[in-house]
Amino acid sequence: MVILCAYGSSGQMQDLIAVGPSPPALLRTEAVLYSDARAQAAAASLSAQLGERVDATGILPKLTLLPPPTQQAMASYKLLLGAADYVVHKFCKEKPTVTDATTVSTTGLTRGAHREYDSEMLRLAGLGHFETLLPDILARPQVVGRVSKLVAEELGRGEMEGIPVVHAGGDAFSATVGAGREGRGGGLYVYCGSSGWVGGSVERKGLKEVEDGVFRLGHAGDERLEVRVGSVGAAGVNVSFAGATLLGGVDAGEVCRLARGAAVGAGGLSYVPYLEGRRCPRPSVGMRGGLVGMTGGVGREEVARAVVEGVVFALAEAGGGGAGRGVRMVGGGVECEVLVRGIAALVGGGEVEVGSEAKGVGIVGAGRTAKEVVDGEAGEEWWSTEKVVRVGEEEMGRWVEAFAQWRRSVQVMEGLL
Repeated sequence: MVILCAYGSSGQMQDLIAVGPSPPALLRTEAVLYSDARAQAAAASLSAQLGERVDATGILPKLTLLPPPTQQAMASYKLLLGAADYVVHKFCKEKPTVTDATTVSTTGLTRGAHREYDSEMLRLAGLGHFETLLPDILARPQVVGRVSKLVAEELGRGEMEGIPVVHAGGDAFSATVGAGREGRGGGLYVYCGSSGWVGGSVERKGLKEVEDGVFRLGHAGDERLEVRVGSVGAAGVNVSFAGATLLGGVDAGEVCRLARGAAVGAGGLSYVPYLEGRRCPRPSVGMRGGLVGMTGGVGREEVARAVVEGVVFALAEAGGGGAGRGVRMVGGGVECEVLVRGIAALVGGGEVEVGSEAKGVGIVGAGRTAKEVVDGEAGEEWWSTEKVVRVGEEEMGRWVEAFAQWRRSVQVMEGLL
């Protein structure tokens, strides 16, 4: 018998969501999601105005899409910044409007430990009037309310009524917790789902939010730390995309199976996976994907292999080209053998640990955080290694050669922009 003792909420970050009786027209029926880059002109203008690069997907330029709020409007809606914020608002009878340090650190609205908004920067950007509409930033994960009777009934889980709701941080934080890498010096992990990143927790130093293309995110649980993330906007998405368009309508599992039929290097074929632009190491909204090196000898297996390898190479580059032993891999990508072996070769120094709960790492992280908040104490180390994947020196050498070829292909794509 399962007894529900708390609900932990986590999810996508860097969104713009409105709640309340009278939100702006743009946000009345939908959210502006993290990858939305329609405010490029505003981003360019803000970059010149503030003297620093402002990304079009950041919240600052997204705010310019909204009309300046009147006094009446300020009383009729509030803004939220991520999926976890929205869920706790909807689930709780108290209707909290809160966010966390990891989520808010992706928005460009804060500095330092990401526990308060940069009011001066908002004022200089001409967007200071939005600050009162922004959610409160939690110092750490905590209970923000209790599940309402209406929500419990809608879910068909009456026993959920009244249980504590914990804001467990944005998805980058909950995945870090789920991978057992939330503590200082805990090592690195690779997450590969629809998006992907190489990340870990380190001591917070300085104010710079992006360093060599690596994001320095707020640590939702400890203001002395930061979560460093080398991010790939489109990771597993490429595999699904290739299956649907390049390989005749097959699913991601079949793409991975086909990839096993070709050798490392895909017969000289390279796939550049930047379908949604490049985040790391050199951010470029305009960067695109493509196949480079086609010959008459290329078959379906080589195409599939090139696509999977392209995801591996993008993650390896985001991670700085290798972290040594002790790297963990999580996310749905653990089901793709070629992907896991590539990460072992190029990021893990020849091996990588795959956890027993690797696919649901964000859910595990949010649940663990919620339990620790409700219990009032840190739980025991939960990570359990299901398997360790190792590659030999010869295979590692082939991966290194293919990685070098892929980098040359990326330069070809850059030259076309």
